[in-house]
Amino acid sequence: MILEISLSAYIFTFKLWDWGRLGLDGKPRPVHIDHGKKVINWNRSEKWVAENLVNQFEPLIETATYTKEKTGLYKTEQIYTERDWFTDYVDYDNSEKTVNMLNLVEGDNVVIESLDDAFDAFEVRYVETFVIPAQVERFRIRNIGKSEHVAVLRARIM
Repeated sequence: MILEISLSAYIFTFKLWDWGRLGLDGKPRPVHIDHGKKVINWNRSEKWVAENLVNQFEPLIETATYTKEKTGLYKTEQIYTERDWFTDYVDYDNSEKTVNMLNLVEGDNVVIESLDDAFDAFEVRYVETFVIPAQVERFRIRNIGKSEHVAVLRARIM
């Protein structure tokens, strides 16, 4: 499974290959070979991609029950992504007041709780994506499943 995080507010994505998927009309979805060829950055070799884009993880915090790592979006991207691995829970501070897009990428299920009663608690299962609005300053994600460790990918504009 692939989780793609992207921001297309000022750019376009041109599909060059679509894995044979069909559109709602039952026909192959369109690809954009001509447009795509014009915007490919041909200076980015396989070596450059491996060194700059693939699995660029940076450990930020590490304890016995919790690890936070910066994940691999390229430095020109406006999106900041982190992955939190934990056993019990992790508290989030959203004092920068930005929208948080999160996805449970490892583990059975978690519960999302407001630390200041901004919203009712809700449950999230494996691979589900959820949004925490910018006005929510503090929230907690707690492991409630059978998985010993869970991981949450958090993306936000910085």
